Amino acid sequence: MVNDPADQTLCASTATTAVTFTGTAGATFNWTNNTPSIGLAASGSGNIASFTAINAGTTPVTATITVTPTLAGCTGTAQTFTITVNPIPTLTDPADQTLCANTATTAVTFVGTAGATFNWTNNNTSIGLAASGSGDIASFTGLNPTPGTTATATITVTPVLSGCSGTPQTFTISVINTLPTLTCPGNLTAVCSITEQPAYANYAAFVAAGGSSSSVGGTINTASFTLVSEVSDGNTCPETVTRTYSIQDDCGSTATCTQTIVINDNINPTATAPANITVECIGDVPAADPTLITDEADNCSVPTVAFVSDASDGNTCPETITRTYSITDACGNTITVTQTIVVDDTTNPTASNPSSITVPGGPAPAPDPTVVVDEADNCTLNPTVAFVSDVTDGNLCPETITRTYSVTDNCGAIKLR
Repeated sequence: MVNDPADQTLCASTATTAVTFTGTAGATFNWTNNTPSIGLAASGSGNIASFTAINAGTTPVTATITVTPTLAGCTGTAQTFTITVNPIPTLTDPADQTLCANTATTAVTFVGTAGATFNWTNNNTSIGLAASGSGDIASFTGLNPTPGTTATATITVTPVLSGCSGTPQTFTISVINTLPTLTCPGNLTAVCSITEQPAYANYAAFVAAGGSSSSVGGTINTASFTLVSEVSDGNTCPETVTRTYSIQDDCGSTATCTQTIVINDNINPTATAPANITVECIGDVPAADPTLITDEADNCSVPTVAFVSDASDGNTCPETITRTYSITDACGNTITVTQTIVVDDTTNPTASNPSSITVPGGPAPAPDPTVVVDEADNCTLNPTVAFVSDVTDGNLCPETITRTYSVTDNCGAIKLR
């Protein structure tokens, strides 16, 4: 005897389950197949190995396998089982669609294997079609809320018949939201004033400067090109002015673009330093005077001249003072110029010789600097009087002694008396 094997149902191009016959021990199991087109031989003996099922048609194919057990020349009762191979359904690829927003799509009728179910998915529900469904797709209003863009949905359709899925087919529905576009030329710069960059007088000047326009589904009306506004941010150094231009297409749809003009003076002013001077006394150093700079100039504004500092080199006789002035324009661009003032007292002090005296019989009085009573100097308030020497002429009766005093100012200039 042989136990009745289980029936099998599967899709074409998939593997069958191997059939292992069970029954009387030692029996031989001979089998026949009435439909070899499924990929199984017309007859055989023993177990049936797994094989790839074949069905090149469009309807299910069922093969009946009859198994007969044989033992010692005796034939047992035959058993039958079936292998049903369902076809792989097919689908004709639907045509792609392109339409304007808020217009109706063309209804989609799927064509393929008779009796098949057509399941579909949509990767972009924003166009107005559900994410998935089954069967034909009725006409609907295509949506795209974003101007100037194309919303494309890819619909994937899978045919299914008797549990078998065919090769998916895809088609697209593209919904265009028409809109003109306007692209401004590059941003500009100016140094002093917006007048350095006048607005474009017409569309031709706009294009010549690098601007452009286009319209999805429309035609640009170049005569409609205009400057809408010119707005400053209210700042200075830099000031940013934003210009807005607009244009329309033949449907009256408007596109705008903006261009910024940055006004910024980064050029330094100019000026010439006052002439260097030399004075003898510190008190002769003149006060700082910005009006000594007479040629200050700037590309955009009248610059301001200001005294910055006096810096001494710390020396005396001579002392050098470096006087610095700043020249600043309206944007804060600044330069400095320097004037050198040399303080050097080169004038000797003055004094009168003490009166000559005669000392009968001697001796001569001791030296006394206070006898010099009118010492004076152009810079030093009290020059120093000091005894230098007594020099005799070597004679007697009379002997003449020449007594010398020095008068010295703060710079070491000496007057001898």
